[in-house]
Amino acid sequence: MAYIKETVLPTFKLILSRLVRTTVHLLLKPWPLWCLIVYIAFHWLLRNQVDFELRERVDRWVIVIAQVVGAALVLWSLNKNLGLLDEKTWFPRLWEWGRTLWNIWFPQKTSVNITVVEADDSACISVTTAPSMWSLEERVVELERQYNELHGKIHRHKNELTQRIECTQKDLQCEIELKSNDTRRLIELATVKGLRPQIFGALLVMYGALIPVLN
Repeated sequence: MAYIKETVLPTFKLILSRLVRTTVHLLLKPWPLWCLIVYIAFHWLLRNQVDFELRERVDRWVIVIAQVVGAALVLWSLNKNLGLLDEKTWFPRLWEWGRTLWNIWFPQKTSVNITVVEADDSACISVTTAPSMWSLEERVVELERQYNELHGKIHRHKNELTQRIECTQKDLQCEIELKSNDTRRLIELATVKGLRPQIFGALLVMYGALIPVLN
């Protein structure tokens, strides 16, 4: 009986901890909504604590902070998502745009170096001819030997080429799977996780625009 109690208690604790973690995770997912509620509550609490003459000034500051922070969050999130997908944020793009514009107005001399690389055919197969003093039978034997040697070299090169193709196919398949997983992860980061700051920023801008109407 004691063994059953000791077994059931850790199981219950494990289930309870998982339930708590799952609940907290689900509650934290819509964090832009909770942050907006906190900001609105802080605004109205501060507004009710000051005099009537200062309420308009408080509203103006709340509008400015909401719109500036909201726009900054949207731009920051877009810049981050752009860097995830293209590995280039806005700042390097602006720098490249400025350099391109500078090069158009102030062109510089460019030098081109051409390097000639000699090709080396390592798979070259040589065939020797028999001396003229050999007899016809010896020439036939020598030609047969060279044929067998040539056939063996071709077979070996064929096997090596087949092995290289198979290895290349495996490497390409692994690389495609890795690229697919990376692309899926980047899309998830850019769409799911990267969308929340944009939502929060848009909500702040909308609330800042609605404050004069609500008053």
